[in-house]
Amino acid sequence: MFGAGQEFGGYAPLGRAPDPRRLDARATLADPLGTWQVRLYQQRASIPVWLIADLSGSMSAPVGGGKMQRLTELADSLAYSVHRTGDAFAFMGCDDTVVSDLLLPPTHVRGAGAEVAAKLAAYTPADTGAHGLLSAAAYLGRRRSLVFLASDFHFPQPLLERVLESLTPHDVVPVVVWDELRSDGEFHTLPRLGLVELQDAESGRRRTVLLRPRLHVEWRHRFAKRRTALQQCFARFGLRPFHVGRRFRPQAMTAYFYGGDTGAHG
Repeated sequence: MFGAGQEFGGYAPLGRAPDPRRLDARATLADPLGTWQVRLYQQRASIPVWLIADLSGSMSAPVGGGKMQRLTELADSLAYSVHRTGDAFAFMGCDDTVVSDLLLPPTHVRGAGAEVAAKLAAYTPADTGAHGLLSAAAYLGRRRSLVFLASDFHFPQPLLERVLESLTPHDVVPVVVWDELRSDGEFHTLPRLGLVELQDAESGRRRTVLLRPRLHVEWRHRFAKRRTALQQCFARFGLRPFHVGRRFRPQAMTAYFYGGDTGAHG
């Protein structure tokens, strides 16, 4: 942020940065409009970094598996990076409520992130929804934070919009955790023909379905439509999602912050 630091950050008109002590005569003479120019300096500012994780039933969906593993890798890597930069790391897991046993307020304690990752590795989400995400903003307070919102986002879009609206005072990075990022989604492992029993991971309800090629085509279409709807929803809030497929790649997340890779690899 601009402040009383030592790193030169450019010039600004005196009216926008009213500090006569930093008037720069050379920059003022070079300005074609003759506007008084003030030197700006940057200073380092600490910011709390939150990982808010969806721990609803679909995050432990048996198809393909591995979402919780990816979430654990994300928590471990993020906490390590935050500690190295001297910022505070915090974690919150939500199903239909905020999971109190996993709540970690902002801390600079070394190893706190590793402890969270260990708890996540041993955690199995229950057959619940994700309405607890609506309570997350109350824990963050008024201070602006960097928030990684990790989920498969397999819950109704109106709920997602309410969650994003509640987090608008903060900088949000949606982390989309899917088992597969292929065109056929998480259903490519299912047989093309035969009877299978499916379970809704959020509600726990089961039903038997006759799989056939036409149903596979319909699922692929719905998957593509859902992905487009998510992209459009994030775009309305000015957000660019980071996608995690079969593995979490720290290098891809680094590239994401430089405006490149969104992590969409398998």
